[in-house]
Amino acid sequence: MKNLILIWSLLVASISAFAQDGYISLQECNNDTLEYIKTNFTGKNIEKYINKPFGIFADDFELKFYYIGRSSKDNFPYPREVRGIKISYLGDDKFHLIKKVPIYCCFIKFYEPYPKSAGIAEYEFKNRVDQNRAIRGYLRDFIIEDMEFILFFSNGETTRGDKFRYWKGLGFD
Repeated sequence: MKNLILIWSLLVASISAFAQDGYISLQECNNDTLEYIKTNFTGKNIEKYINKPFGIFADDFELKFYYIGRSSKDNFPYPREVRGIKISYLGDDKFHLIKKVPIYCCFIKFYEPYPKSAGIAEYEFKNRVDQNRAIRGYLRDFIIEDMEFILFFSNGETTRGDKFRYWKGLGFD
């Protein structure tokens, strides 16, 4: 009887833990990328990735990553370091302008030690992988200080109501 109660308790605890996570797959969102990101990676849902390795976020994110820009720390004569990156799930960030559809971009700020500026490209070349795998592989162990998904509209406006190249004090090229 005690074993049955213990098993039942563990089952209830695991179900409630899963329900609290609230993760909904891309398929459950009818492959609607905007709904998928809004449901899983905006508001308080993003907090579970803060102060964690990038790999935890990358494992949860079902879409491909494409590198769009970076915020670099200039440390001449040494290789530049990346304080933050801007990534998307579309290969061409101009696609949403042409097709007149909104797109989410993810801004991520890292703690030191920062990734190297050429790290993603070097990882891609060395391991003969696509950009998605290079981003996931190279950044895997870097710790996320802050992150946010921002919705960009085809007219250049954002959910923040502005046209910007800066995010939380970081300038992006």
